[in-house]
Amino acid sequence: MIYLLLAISLLIMAYIIHGTFVEKVFWKSRNLSTPAFTNNTNDDGDVMPISTGKVYINKLLNRVGAGPIFGPMLNRLLLALPLFVIGAILSQFDFSVIWRYFGVANQATAALMLWIAAVYLLQQQKNHWVFTLPAMFMTTIVLSLLFHSKTLGLGLSLGFSIVMAGLLTVLTTFSIASRITIKSRNTNTNLTN
Repeated sequence: MIYLLLAISLLIMAYIIHGTFVEKVFWKSRNLSTPAFTNNTNDDGDVMPISTGKVYINKLLNRVGAGPIFGPMLNRLLLALPLFVIGAILSQFDFSVIWRYFGVANQATAALMLWIAAVYLLQQQKNHWVFTLPAMFMTTIVLSLLFHSKTLGLGLSLGFSIVMAGLLTVLTTFSIASRITIKSRNTNTNLTN
């Protein structure tokens, strides 16, 4: 709560300091008028005199980032409220468990990206081993963690988990490679006919 009050007070101080700075630098004389007053136009166009209160509200909303329109502020609030609720719920968990899930998701995403690059290079009939071998290694690591971990996975023994992960990785690699090879052969035979 103290940080919220500190942030609000900093926002108000920045608003006051920035306003006085802009006034000193850009508003040299108080006798100058804006085009809305000098042209005496009240044609509902771009230059219309507005009240002082609306000017300050628009300036405040510009500082907050909502611009002169009130709609985006409500949209941001509606977006922020569920995120605050999710944050409040997540703050009740043990962070070591959340970081374990985050670590597994990060490693699985890296393995998936390596597999995507390997499959693309294999389809292009280029040297795919540059990505296939690291993808196999990462897949083995992620699967062995999921097989071995008691909190994230099945809780199997470490040796059995590594063997199972290695076998699944090799089977997956050969099934992907054989499917792509068969598909490229069928494509090549269709092109020659």
